[in-house]
Amino acid sequence: MTEIVKINREDPDPVLKEAALRVKEGKIIVFPTDTLYGIGVDIYNDRAIDRVFLIKKRDSGSPILILIEKPSDLFPLVKKVPPAGRELIDRFWPGPLTLIFDASESLSPRLTGNTGKIGIRCPDSRLVQRLLSFLKSPITATSANRSHEPPCQNASEAEKYFGNQVDLILDGGTLVSEPSTVADVTGGTIKIIRQGKIKIENHT
Repeated sequence: MTEIVKINREDPDPVLKEAALRVKEGKIIVFPTDTLYGIGVDIYNDRAIDRVFLIKKRDSGSPILILIEKPSDLFPLVKKVPPAGRELIDRFWPGPLTLIFDASESLSPRLTGNTGKIGIRCPDSRLVQRLLSFLKSPITATSANRSHEPPCQNASEAEKYFGNQVDLILDGGTLVSEPSTVADVTGGTIKIIRQGKIKIENHT
């Protein structure tokens, strides 16, 4: 049965430690970020990743977003960071900007959707950064919804979407926000895939 736990903003660590433990055990959590609620699993656990695709009813050819605690955590996950990517990292991380890189071979093709690319973001959220510090690893954060449906805005909506298909829902209140901006920097330029909270122009 899915457990819903309210986050105490004054003392979130006990709940976040428990959530990190669940992720390490291969469980699925739903958690609040600085934009929307996300679905979190261990990025190195293929069974957990497969469950995410199943509950979202998502095409396995779609890459899954990864969140990192700090910008330096990016380097083991990607083949290189082009100058265009470094510029955006310096300007907007931590923040609501997802950057697409050529993925390191250490990442599962399940995460990249067999595209060889991966979307990564460093969130501007103390809660998520604390969660990642306890996990000591990046986490997935694909939006908490079924494919082609609106993302959930609170814990109750997440429960209605997924029922007992997720193991833990962290209740961080209602989140009404634009999603992150998504930019592909793999070609050495800035190619905007989706405009979101941060407004950026394409640069060739």
